[in-house]
Amino acid sequence: MNRNRFAGLLVLAAIVLASCGKKGPEYTRYIPKSAGYVLAFDVKSMVQKLEKDSLSIENMMQVLKDEKGNTGYTEALDMWKQFKDAGIDFQSRVFVAVPEMNFNGGSLSFQLVAGLEDAAKLEAFIGKQFKDAKIEKMGDISVVSLPMVSIGWKKDAVMMVGKQSTADYGMVDMNDLMGDTAAGNTTAPVLSTNTKEDIKKYFELKKDESVASIDVFNELMEKPADVAMFTSSESAAGVASNPFMNMMPQVKELIADAYSTSVINFEDGKIVIEGDSYVGKKLGDLLKKYAGPVVDMSLVERYPNANVNGVTAFSFKPELLPAFVKELGVEALVNMALSQGGVTADEIAKAFKGDFAIVFSDFAFESKSFGKDASYKSVEPTGKLLMAIRIGDKAAFDKLIGLAEKEGGIRREGNRLVPVSPQIDMEDGEMTAPMPQLGVFAGIEGDLLIISNDSTVYANYASGKAGAKLPEQARTALKDQSVGFYLNTPSILKGIPETMFDSSDVHEKNILNRSKEIFGDVWFSSGNFDGKKLTTKGEMQMAPGKNTLPQLVRYLMFIADEMKAKEKEEEEMYKRMEAEIEMQ
Repeated sequence: MNRNRFAGLLVLAAIVLASCGKKGPEYTRYIPKSAGYVLAFDVKSMVQKLEKDSLSIENMMQVLKDEKGNTGYTEALDMWKQFKDAGIDFQSRVFVAVPEMNFNGGSLSFQLVAGLEDAAKLEAFIGKQFKDAKIEKMGDISVVSLPMVSIGWKKDAVMMVGKQSTADYGMVDMNDLMGDTAAGNTTAPVLSTNTKEDIKKYFELKKDESVASIDVFNELMEKPADVAMFTSSESAAGVASNPFMNMMPQVKELIADAYSTSVINFEDGKIVIEGDSYVGKKLGDLLKKYAGPVVDMSLVERYPNANVNGVTAFSFKPELLPAFVKELGVEALVNMALSQGGVTADEIAKAFKGDFAIVFSDFAFESKSFGKDASYKSVEPTGKLLMAIRIGDKAAFDKLIGLAEKEGGIRREGNRLVPVSPQIDMEDGEMTAPMPQLGVFAGIEGDLLIISNDSTVYANYASGKAGAKLPEQARTALKDQSVGFYLNTPSILKGIPETMFDSSDVHEKNILNRSKEIFGDVWFSSGNFDGKKLTTKGEMQMAPGKNTLPQLVRYLMFIADEMKAKEKEEEEMYKRMEAEIEMQ
């Protein structure tokens, strides 16, 4: 690998692996208020967690070793040792931001900001690693332009900026997006090196032009977090430059002052995620007006099978949808489109109460045979799935079902709804009759619309006599929440048999078995709007008694070793094949 390119990549990686402890460092004022996304890394905390489990940057680099000489490992280790003494402030947070998303001009930039303790050491490091680079002075700012990025620094901080651009992203057609050079379209995204002026601009931001002026961001900085994330909906949507947004002023008004924050912490036995979503006054008034419902637990507790792999459920007031459409200013347009089918947005909202649940169970892989003599075999995933939807206004719901019947999508047989495939034109001009879709069982049972891929599950659920006991984590995710999701990861992994892998897939089998050892349940939940924000919580559980960060790092190192071993075996196999061919 070219040494300058390698060094540049490692500088980027090393800075991200070199932070933190302080709350809201002063140099957040160098991140523009226009940033759509800002990530903050408390890598000092993460490194301490790794070192407690006898993991260091040095021994994590062992994965770079191979059988061919270890040049990459030696260079990376040498670079890391030099970088540790390059004047970077290892006690302060490191930030990665997306300060510019210009839909019309066709550019996307990234910015990396870290504290600086000793500018002289940094200059010496850059001079040694990038011998052809020239350091320019712009007042109290120093800048060096590299092939892919620019790096700038002043007394208290160091910054790296890169920009991805297209010729005219706002006008790119599908051929451009697919990289169709045969059609003469060559405006594929490229990295711009013209970022020197951006560094100057960011270093000279006034406080009210930076994220440091946003209260929500400052509140996030007060929270302990291994990783923290801030998102500005207005900036992420490119409101200032997105032509679509200029045609939809109501959308701009709804997402104004809308921010979300998230914190991720690696704890013993689990990764904990917490997030808050803040909205502006107009959207807040709308959410407050229609807030209230929580998950209807009866929809999931009556599921008739104990082997639950996953469940998701949510509840909301359906009146929110037409109200939201109205606020967007597209009510007439939407109703005009719906009127062609003989229905309005209000009727669709009235048809449902707003309670939904999906449950999945009995995940496994089954061996199936096919062909005239059953000589062909395949292993395919199987499972049982059920969706339950609480019906609202019966007359409005019956109207929707009638329209579906008229369009030929379903056939009603008493309380049962039989999905059918549409008629197909034949070569002789005749049409085939609609055919029932196999493996779909649907029907109306009281005030419930039930859809399942298993007739027994459908029948037992409809009877309501044989409910299964939900795992406690599933109850935690769903009870008293407006949205809940639960995944029994161990049961999913257990459903993947080792017999799926033949002798050549031993490394994939090893990875599967390691996955079964460390991954546990996953759950997320979100409450109702409390007048200020929506709060989301979640956990990803792993092997108990050990911090999850070193567990993840060791898992990734294990995968890297398995893949290297597989590549080595494949190389040896190809060599044997070539030798056999030469001998013939």
